[in-house]
Amino acid sequence: MNINKISLVLMSSLVVVFFVQKYKEDNLSIAGFESAKVLGAKACSEGFCGFDVILIDGIINNNTSRELSKFLKGRKQSQVPDIVCFNSPGGGADGAFELGNLIAQNKLNTCVADEYLLVDGNKISNVQCGSACPYALLAGKRRVLHGLASNIWVHSSGSTSVFFGTRKEISEEERFEDKVEFKERIDSYSKINNGRQRYKEAHDALVEYSFTIPHMSIQTIDPAKLVSEYFVITDLMLHSLMDPGTSLK
Repeated sequence: MNINKISLVLMSSLVVVFFVQKYKEDNLSIAGFESAKVLGAKACSEGFCGFDVILIDGIINNNTSRELSKFLKGRKQSQVPDIVCFNSPGGGADGAFELGNLIAQNKLNTCVADEYLLVDGNKISNVQCGSACPYALLAGKRRVLHGLASNIWVHSSGSTSVFFGTRKEISEEERFEDKVEFKERIDSYSKINNGRQRYKEAHDALVEYSFTIPHMSIQTIDPAKLVSEYFVITDLMLHSLMDPGTSLK
């Protein structure tokens, strides 16, 4: 086999690896979860199920924003809740940022609740919003923590690369480039929301925090940090802003 044929084989292998990896990013598989579904539900806390929400349930990928867009367009505006809530172990950063932009463009609120009551009567418990999910959560006009039993967490952003199925820590230079890109993408939310400076600071703070987490580690974000640094409001704060049963707009 001559040099040209060897080069062609190597290039073909790299192309295959690229598209296989791209397919995996769009079809992520995490134990116990499937690709995110967009559902109608009620947000529940301490046994009480209150306001209607749009629920993102599952792994966030490049299809999730399209599914939410279909959900919004498929119903009359008066029938669509103005809050998107999450039960997701995360997924791809690209998908989360696309979803966040759609939420911001539609001036929707976001939330994570203790439980969700589905239209068929089933309940979703052990709720989480992890990995890339918090990046979508911060796109909300208001970000609501409905109860304190859910688990909101992040891991080390931009700290690994995948090649032939092997994860390895990337260089400091690559991490810096990733951090700049993440900030640019998440800052698009605040630009859509009339350039709110405090939101920009909250978005940047989440990116900075995620890049301080050690390689292959995760950190739970406690409610106090969510309120003080990321402008997430709790039920008690929400009740002081609105009457029960009213819109969150």
